[in-house]
This record gives sequence, C-alpha cells and structure tokens, in this order.
Amino acid sequence: MIKKLRKKLFIITTISLTAVFIVLLGVINLFSFFRVRQYADDVLDILIQSDGAFPTKPPEPFEGETEGEVGSGERFNDGFKGDLNKETPFETRFFTYKFNENGEAVFSDISQIALSESQALSYARIAYESGKDKGSIGEYRYATSQANGETLVIIMDCSKQLSTARWVLIYSCIMVFVGIIVVSLIVYFFSGYAIKPVEEAYNKQKRFITDSNHELRTPLAVISANTEVLELEQGENEWITNIKSQITRMDELTKNLTILSRIEEVSKDIERYSIDLSVIAEKTANENKQNALLAELDLKMNIAKDLRIVANENEIKQLINILLNNAVKYATAKTDVSFNVVKQNSKVLIQTVNSFDRPDNCPDNMECIFERFYRLDGARSAVVGGSGIGLSIAKAIVTANKGSITATANGNVISISAIFNAD
Repeated sequence: MIKKLRKKLFIITTISLTAVFIVLLGVINLFSFFRVRQYADDVLDILIQSDGAFPTKPPEPFEGETEGEVGSGERFNDGFKGDLNKETPFETRFFTYKFNENGEAVFSDISQIALSESQALSYARIAYESGKDKGSIGEYRYATSQANGETLVIIMDCSKQLSTARWVLIYSCIMVFVGIIVVSLIVYFFSGYAIKPVEEAYNKQKRFITDSNHELRTPLAVISANTEVLELEQGENEWITNIKSQITRMDELTKNLTILSRIEEVSKDIERYSIDLSVIAEKTANENKQNALLAELDLKMNIAKDLRIVANENEIKQLINILLNNAVKYATAKTDVSFNVVKQNSKVLIQTVNSFDRPDNCPDNMECIFERFYRLDGARSAVVGGSGIGLSIAKAIVTANKGSITATANGNVISISAIFNAD
C-alpha cells in the first residue's frame, strides 16, 4: 500500500509539473514566433508607407498617433519603432514589385535579396493574387497596397528571425526535458519523506491488528472454557448461548483481520501460477451447496469449462468462499443464488447474483461494501451478523491477483463481480 501511495504521489506530481512546463514552453515560444511576425509587419508598414524603401525621416504617424509622438523617440529610435533602429535597413532582406491593373509586373527591385528574378516574381505574384493586405509565404512575410491603379507588393525574408525563434524552441525544449527529469528525481527522492507519516500510521495499524489478535486470543479462550464449564453445570440456556455466539463472532473477526493484514503485507511474495479456475470454482461451489440448502436457497451454477487465470489457488478458493457465503447469508429466503464463472472477451468473470432486502439508504453503486466494517442499514444485516470484513478480504485478494471487483444493485438484486485476465 505504501509503495502504491508513493507511486501515485510521484506520478501525479510529475504529470502536474510536466503540464506546467509544457504550458510555459508553449506560451514562451508562441510569443517568440509572434514577435517575429510583429517585427516583420512593423518593417513592412514602414516600407509600404515609403513606397518600397526605408525612409530618411520618420514616416507619417499611424492611426491614433500625433506628429509629436512620431518624432519624439517614444515610437522611433532614430526614426524607427520598437525593435527597429537605424541598423534595420542594413539587416533587412526584402524585394519589391509593382503590378498594373492587368496583373503585369511594371517595376521590380530585388537588389536587397539573394533570389533569382524568376523566384522573386513567383513569390510576388502569389502575394498579388492572394488579395490580402498581409500574409506569409514559407519563411517570407509580405504586404500589399494599392495606389493610382497599381499594386505595390513588398516581400521580406524572415529566415534569420525564424531561425533564431526555432533555436529558442529547441533549447527551451531541451531545458524543459532536463527540468522534468531533474524535478522527477527530486520528487521521487522526497516523496518518501512526504508519505513517511502515512507509512508510520499504517505500520502502527498493522501492529495494532496483530497485537490485538494475540491479546484477544487468551481472554477468548478463557471465556470459552468457562462458558463450557457453566454449560456442563447449569445446562444450556439463553445467556450461555449468547456468550458462545459472541465468542464465535469475535474469534472470526480476529482471524479475518489477521488474514486481511497478511494478504496486504505479503501479497507480492505469494506464488502465482496458471490455475484451472473452472475446476476450482465447481469444487468450491459444490462445497457451499449445503449452506444454501439450509438457508432455503437454490444455488444455480453456470461455470464454463477450461477457464484459466494466473493467480494463487488458495486465495481464489478463499475468494469464491467469501462471495458465496456473502450471497447465501444476505439472500432473501426461498430465492435463487446465481454463481457464474464465464469468459468475457479476454477476461474471466467470477460473479454472484442474489436478491436481498434492500434498505432505503442503499445506492446503486455499492463499492462502499468493500470497506472494512461497512454494513448496510437494515433488519437483515442485524439478523445475519458477521464481522463486516469478508468483502474487504475479497477485494484484497482480487487486487493482489491483478484483478478488479465491483458491486452493483438493480432493484432488490445485487451482483458482485470479480474480473481477471484470462490465461
């Protein structure tokens, strides 16, 4: 249990931190690529306003700006905005085309770009025919404007800026990957300290169960012996019968607590191998037939042949006994108890189905019955007695043998199903 808890803590923490790292990685790199686009658009705006060339003085103000803001240095550094500066004209690779109303290129300037005239013209025509004011063609960003019946197309090479953004992406991915590994190691190391109080409480609980079992055995044995003496001297009466009943109940409880503790503690060390479930189920069910008859119940068995699972044989026998005993104990008198052992795709199902006196507080999903000492409110529960720990043992057995167990109620019918992988 402690190892599972530590594993869950490690997985949840690692997944959470990984998610945070990935979100931060995405935001940072999206912003990085957005800035590349924004930079290109700022340059293209200047070139469009200056008819395809960098201005020698600050361009006209954008919408919402005043003449003073344009030349004040708030918007421009030596006449340029934000990331743009006086070195921008020498760093920017771009080319310009003009098209007339017939779509013919009437002007071109490819002196600032290392492209052939045919390549530059093909890019310019794509931008012209797109009908958009701005857009992208591979690693190029373009802007268009119309004036005097001509369309000006300016295309900027963004490969340098995109290359920088890609390297930021690569290095940030590497850093995030390394960070996840480092954090995972730290979480794994300190998770032991985090669950130490839980481990101590769990170990104290196990010691209490073991010690209480030993401490109760002696007084129970003494009470049982004295009760037998009283019965010999005074004969059987209601009080002696009640004492014997409670001794039996307490003895059963201590034994079940010990069994549950043992299953949870040493389940990994128990040998598991391929077993013939069909044979085991049929034999165990036949042994429980007499109990069903005494309770005025009809035990109906549906056991498929040649079903095999990988499990511990003794534990599976104990599981079947618990399920059948529970079904017989709580089934409504003079009804049927169904015991099914069948194959479902790649799984094997062990199931008991019986009617019961359903109390008002009973939910359809009855997973709560697998909790220790849990008992449904109702007259039937009070009459049949029991320690309330049998199904907890059943769940521990199923879990130890890599299976799953569920309980559902439909009307006044309850079904408990244990599922294992077929061998």
